Order: sequence, then C-alpha cells, then structure tokens
Amino acid sequence: DTKNYRGLRHARKLPVRGQRTRYNARTRKGPRKAVAGISVRKAVSKT
Repeated sequence: DTKNYRGLRHARKLPVRGQRTRYNARTRKGPRKAVAGISVRKAVSKT
C-alpha cells in the first residue's frame, strides 16, 4: 500500500527518512531542473 507517508515519499522520489528537502536532497531528486524566469544575463557595459 503506497498511501502511507513512506509510500508517498517513494512515489514522489523524495527522501523517506526525514531529511530536509528545501535546499538539499539533490541525490534523491536528481539534477536541478530549469525554472522559468531564472536566466543568466551577460552584463552590457555602456561605452
């Protein structure tokens, strides 16, 4: 049965044993996904 807490964590590919997920958990989540609105711009110097 996957309707308990641990089953849901497994199904969503999140840490199961109480680790924080706000900033870490990259091993379980995998590589970072691109987020809309965040981009790297080159600074244009005025000359």
